[in-house]
Amino acid sequence: GGVAWLHLEATLGLTLWAWLQPRLSPRSRRTGAAVLGLAFLLAFSWAVYAAVLPGLFMRQPNLADDWLFARNLPFLLDALELKTWMYIAAGIGMLLALGAMIGVGFLAADRAARSRRIWTALSLLAIAGWLLSPAPADSPRRPVTSLSAQAAANWARARATRADREALLALDPWQMYDYRRYSLAERPDVYLIFIESYGSAVYRRPDFRSRYLPLVERFSERLEAEGWQAASGLSTSPVWGGGSWMAYTSLLFGLQVDSDSAYEALRSRYDFAPYPNLIRYFQAQGYATRWFVPIARRLTPAHEAADAVFYGPEAFIYFSDMDYHGPLYGWGPSPPDQFTLGMIGETVSQSARPSLTLFLTQATHYPWAPLPPKVDDWRQLADMQLEGGQIKENNYTKARENYLNALAYTYDTLADFLATVDEDALVILIGDHQPPTITNRRDGYETVVHILSRDADFIASWEAFGFAPGLVLSDWEGSDLIHAGFYSLLVRQLTARYGRTPSDLPPYLPEGLELLPLEEEAEK
Repeated sequence: GGVAWLHLEATLGLTLWAWLQPRLSPRSRRTGAAVLGLAFLLAFSWAVYAAVLPGLFMRQPNLADDWLFARNLPFLLDALELKTWMYIAAGIGMLLALGAMIGVGFLAADRAARSRRIWTALSLLAIAGWLLSPAPADSPRRPVTSLSAQAAANWARARATRADREALLALDPWQMYDYRRYSLAERPDVYLIFIESYGSAVYRRPDFRSRYLPLVERFSERLEAEGWQAASGLSTSPVWGGGSWMAYTSLLFGLQVDSDSAYEALRSRYDFAPYPNLIRYFQAQGYATRWFVPIARRLTPAHEAADAVFYGPEAFIYFSDMDYHGPLYGWGPSPPDQFTLGMIGETVSQSARPSLTLFLTQATHYPWAPLPPKVDDWRQLADMQLEGGQIKENNYTKARENYLNALAYTYDTLADFLATVDEDALVILIGDHQPPTITNRRDGYETVVHILSRDADFIASWEAFGFAPGLVLSDWEGSDLIHAGFYSLLVRQLTARYGRTPSDLPPYLPEGLELLPLEEEAEK
């Protein structure tokens, strides 16, 4: 990015102040100086806000979404387990910034009065720079930036977001996702496991790839020894370095959910009415459906009840259901993935019906360190007295190493787990988004996806949709698959291989359920 040399409104405001100040009373001057300081603080705060969103989440600031993110900020900060002194330091820093900005206002007011011609010249330069710059009006990379232009662009994005929300609420998903007639003659256990932060950066970045390929090749060897076959590819996530809930909701609902406002709109409509999502498809096939959420931080009972209706599994298995008393790790925080996977295997083995099981790995969730120990029997972890917690690493090289170590741990625990599941099981491993803090825009939104089964014909059928045989990709430059399209593709593939009438296939919807402009929706 670039550095702004001038701020349009600040320059014009100080120029106006330079000419007005001699005509004001001392009291009015003090008041005006304080107002200038507060205006500087507002402009500075907006600049930070406008820079942080693209930097952290690779999306433009949008108040319609960002206020929802801010509303959830206490929960996110709590999950990061920041120390009390950090909050105190942040509060003191905010007060110091406020005082400093007011002081800057007094200083600028005093200096402006002595330099009217200079400020007038700067204003003319700012106006010329603003008019002549080829960059977009709201770009923070312009040599002359404008808060009002950025606010206007933000407002336009917010209006477009509200229009998308209204279009989403007008959808009838049953028109495309009423899959009740596509019944299965065979019903293998299905495991849908989201590997947190499993992005295409593991291929696209040479420093990642050199470490990643030996890891995935070892994982492949262990699976092949157990008779597993694989088809792998990339799927474009709706989000980049965070917002897992939007990624897995897009996949489960077959609908692109790429903003918090779209997610909230979907929840507002379907918290009390069933959406025909992937989980409900398996329920209609007679599956027991369970979602394991091991994070040791529960939502309110009302929120959990709403989740149950919105997503629809027969059971959410929470941390409080897991009888775990050992150390907690990483995001959430959570028990070791080895423990959760062990409990998943035990639960499914005791089920009288075929099972759909969902789980999001925790080891590969930022900050990736420390990692839990590996033990011979996952039950040993329940009462081990070890140190858990989080280690946040700002150094890129060390953070990358921590991430790859976490991925190695994930492969290791998954290989152990897959050695214990039913012979006919189907396992889907898919990333939710790129790893944050160690990737950027050029790494894209694609994530890695693996389809695992011991059914060679089923695995081979995925090649028609761009999947490559095995776990290692030779082409990682792009993807025709997106998360929102996976729902229809999976049902089509299952019907073709295991359906009672494999000649009658549901259509594959590459873009998922697409939003139509409201006037087109009304005409349908």
